[in-house]
Amino acid sequence: MFDKVPAQYPKLLVGNMFFWYTMFLFMPVLPMYYHRLGMGKDEIGLAIGALNLGSFALRIWSGRAVDKYGGKRVLKAGFLLSTIFILCYLFADNVYSAIIVRFLHGASIAGYSSAALAGAAAMFPLSAATAAIAVFSLFSQIGGGLASGSALWIYENWSFFAVVMVGAAVSLLIFFFYPDLPEQERAEVDTTPPLPLTAFFRDKYVSVPTLTLLFTHSSYGAVMTFLPVFLVSGHLPGAAYFYMAYAISIVVTRFFVDRVCSSIPPHRLVLYIIISFALEIFVVAFFHQPVFLIFAGAWLGVAFGFAFPVLASVINRHASAATRGSAFAFFSTGSDIGHLFGAVAMGFLIEWGGHSLAFAGMGCWLLLYGLYYAKFLMAKMAEN
Repeated sequence: MFDKVPAQYPKLLVGNMFFWYTMFLFMPVLPMYYHRLGMGKDEIGLAIGALNLGSFALRIWSGRAVDKYGGKRVLKAGFLLSTIFILCYLFADNVYSAIIVRFLHGASIAGYSSAALAGAAAMFPLSAATAAIAVFSLFSQIGGGLASGSALWIYENWSFFAVVMVGAAVSLLIFFFYPDLPEQERAEVDTTPPLPLTAFFRDKYVSVPTLTLLFTHSSYGAVMTFLPVFLVSGHLPGAAYFYMAYAISIVVTRFFVDRVCSSIPPHRLVLYIIISFALEIFVVAFFHQPVFLIFAGAWLGVAFGFAFPVLASVINRHASAATRGSAFAFFSTGSDIGHLFGAVAMGFLIEWGGHSLAFAGMGCWLLLYGLYYAKFLMAKMAEN
């Protein structure tokens, strides 16, 4: 896969794994915790989505800060602030305080993706970029899988306080032990002025992957926010099966990303990813037995396992080293807006029309984008 692995890369992978552990640790727990506090579905959606709003608010600025000052300062500040705001979850016991804390937590980690992803991609030549990004994101999902598997156990066997303490302790460890990004990358980037934001809107190799990430992550945000709430409120089994199947499949999938990308053109693979997200959410809408939840979790893991590295590799092929941090920051706003839309819109839709109707509507939303992509965008992405 790689001719030579830089010494810092394995350390970056481990640090990345533990960072995403702290993020995914709260994904299955917070919706149930807020539900037990008496929040409605719309309020839960607003509180969960506030993290992505905070990330979005500072995402572009943080990407430019990475390009100008290098990743170390941005990352260290983010890790320290993240630890503080994780502890603040203990005091957020109503919808207003929850929104504020989630927003600040999102703002604190806004620079992470652009700094870490740009640093990982810059360690390898373009010929190995897809594999490097796939392995990097694999460790993201290993961290996410460990968190998803342990969060419910910690929450149900101990308490929400224990979940917060574990998250804060891991975040603080990352602050002290996360490796530096390459000196060469920072020096090279420091001398180059940032591109205007409009340049990324005009660049099809940045804007189309970002738009696709927005639509696919709206599905992901909706499922991860409201499926556990639906299962718990309906006293239905299957949440553990869903998360276990998701964690296993996403890790396994990442081992095949490079091989699949070498045999299927990325522009066509993106269409398959969109369709996969849509089909998975239709299963969640109408079938709630454990066997279907296992299938839905595994299928979501496959779709999500391919989505990020494939889309990110398209950007990496066409972004210069001088603007890679800003390009990935712009790209990450697709995830922020998608998660925000999926959590907030789904909360209001469930309050209005119920679980099945809301999820079916999200599936139709994705299918419509798939048709739009196939008719208007796929041919553009195929051009060199």
